Amino acid sequence: MRRVLFTALALLLPVVPGVGGVADAAATTHEVQAGAVHPTNPLAPYEYTRYYPSEVRVHRGDTVEWSIAFQKSIDLAFHSVTFLGSNTAKRAPFARAEEVPGEMAFAEGAWERSEKCGLPDEPVCVLTQPGQVLSSGVLAIRAVPPPTFRVQFELPVGRYRYLCSIHAPMVGFVNVVPPRAPLRNPSRAQIDREIARDTAAMDAVIARYSKPSAATVDGQRVWTVTMEPRTRDSHVAALGYYPTNLKVRAGDRVRWVAQGGEIHTVAFPAESKNPPGPAFFPRCDPDSPTSGAFGIPYPGLDCPFGATEVGMGPGLTAQQRAPGDAVTTQATVHSSGIIAEPSGSEHSAVKPDGSRWPIEFAAAFPRAGTFGYACQVHTELPMVGSVVVE
Repeated sequence: MRRVLFTALALLLPVVPGVGGVADAAATTHEVQAGAVHPTNPLAPYEYTRYYPSEVRVHRGDTVEWSIAFQKSIDLAFHSVTFLGSNTAKRAPFARAEEVPGEMAFAEGAWERSEKCGLPDEPVCVLTQPGQVLSSGVLAIRAVPPPTFRVQFELPVGRYRYLCSIHAPMVGFVNVVPPRAPLRNPSRAQIDREIARDTAAMDAVIARYSKPSAATVDGQRVWTVTMEPRTRDSHVAALGYYPTNLKVRAGDRVRWVAQGGEIHTVAFPAESKNPPGPAFFPRCDPDSPTSGAFGIPYPGLDCPFGATEVGMGPGLTAQQRAPGDAVTTQATVHSSGIIAEPSGSEHSAVKPDGSRWPIEFAAAFPRAGTFGYACQVHTELPMVGSVVVE
């Protein structure tokens, strides 16, 4: 969830300096890449939610260094490395209903660091107990080379799970093996082949969803556009609308349906990708979100009190529907507000009234013309589409 405050957060997070050396030159350092880039088209809006490799074998005393795959769009380049202290512990929801009715907030613990270590120019983090909790916080692309996170494993033999606090499908393992056991970790060439396989699977998904599809409902032809289609294993998604440029006839209807784990909007006209008023804004929350206290706006992500949260205001969350849901001119305002993932579990909590955020949106097109629309969340890509009415 590709994913959503990302452009705003990127402007607030500090620039990370270049990579420093490992803590102990005698220890072996193993490299893991968080996410990936399309091998032949670095501008593709593909979001890779996998660690490469997903499991690494180490000896006690070794260090693992995670790097973030550099991508042009910050919308696609946010991940974390989070050990929850148990192989069965569940991640906290990434987004939740805000205390203010109709708003949503990104959960305070989703990107916070557990301690100041592991980043360049900091001491390496050390895991010494199986139940130890450790999190890098969100690692965002703000420098070249991208930021890294280093952890030294002083743990007994065992298989230790970690995950990304943002992307539900993203889980990895560090397997501490006996001192004389061979490691046999994947080579760079093997990792590149795995990325190529994941990319080919996503290419096939895009080809399938790019083919226009319509059904007749109550005598009206209804077309379907899929938002953020993803591979069967959910490890790659495309932050876009498919078909991107849909041709229909006057009188037809179009529905947009969410599939992936991010949140999106469908906003006509395309210029409304920047909603009025604050869309994403940081603030300090002095207490539990269940207490009803509203966070205090603060210009940064280092709160002097309480916990950091990022809220999404009504300019982004509220629906603005045209009469009859009909888009009739290039200036017609018709906006879905937040459209959440279908499961509504990891990334999108229920609203305060117990209902869920919608998972689809629709519009009617009674007149000929070309009508552009955009996602108000993923503006950096940008995530845009059009409906051409003949």
